Amino acid sequence: TDKVPITSVRWRPLKSPKPTKNVLLSVNANGTVQQWHTTSGKLLMSMKDEYNELYCADYDDTGSKFATGGKDGKIRIYDDNTDKKKTEVILSGTPSKPGHSNRVFAVKFGMNSNAHLLASGGWDQKVIIWDLRIGEPITYFQGPSVCGDGLDIMEGQLLTASWRGTKQLELFDIVKPKKIIDI
Repeated sequence: TDKVPITSVRWRPLKSPKPTKNVLLSVNANGTVQQWHTTSGKLLMSMKDEYNELYCADYDDTGSKFATGGKDGKIRIYDDNTDKKKTEVILSGTPSKPGHSNRVFAVKFGMNSNAHLLASGGWDQKVIIWDLRIGEPITYFQGPSVCGDGLDIMEGQLLTASWRGTKQLELFDIVKPKKIIDI
């Protein structure tokens, strides 16, 4: 077996339409995505992104989709309602609306009224807000150097955590796309 670090874990929301509860999603540095039933310790699902290292994962609010991000700068969205996991969408941008140019260390689904949004951030010092209905970026914020689980969304606002000496926390308005404050 590969002895590599687990780089992100997420609980599947209890709202999930799947009957099994207490499910933990994990991704690791060799590109493996796994779901574990924590009550029994049983591995429920395992798949591998062969040529990628994965650094982050998140479930949507309903528990029906999850996203992963990693070394290749692409975000993959999976449908968790099927037993056979299949990539639903690969977010990498378009020539007119580019995606990430380096490693992605954080993905975060929008909550409640922003369920169709996904934020991603990484080494390229760019946080991108994706609209999953069209599979493209709708805006981005230049500056945050996200090198870990450093994104959160609530009520139309995005909080970023950066790996740097100053202005480590920044709050952005997603609706108006502008920075609100440095913390």
